[in-house]
Amino acid sequence: MIIVRENAGPIVRRRRRELELPIHAVAEQAGCSTTYLSEVERGKKLGSLNVITNVCRVLSLPAPVTTMQVVTGLERLQLTQRKSQPAPGVSDV
Repeated sequence: MIIVRENAGPIVRRRRRELELPIHAVAEQAGCSTTYLSEVERGKKLGSLNVITNVCRVLSLPAPVTTMQVVTGLERLQLTQRKSQPAPGVSDV
């Protein structure tokens, strides 16, 4: 869940900044505290489904699009990790 948390937050933060909305305004409209939303944006917390849905609504960000962006980020991370690992049967001897 850490990887999901670290990928979802920046998507929310980037969209909020694109719309030039202050974090307190988005938090208020989404029904959560500014501190909580800040922690979600920084990847410190995985927002509840209710909060993420509300934040996506406030930011006019379709939740399925956000989910796909997170999945795409995860796929890129997995590819990067695979490339950095030695091939099976190859040793550093």
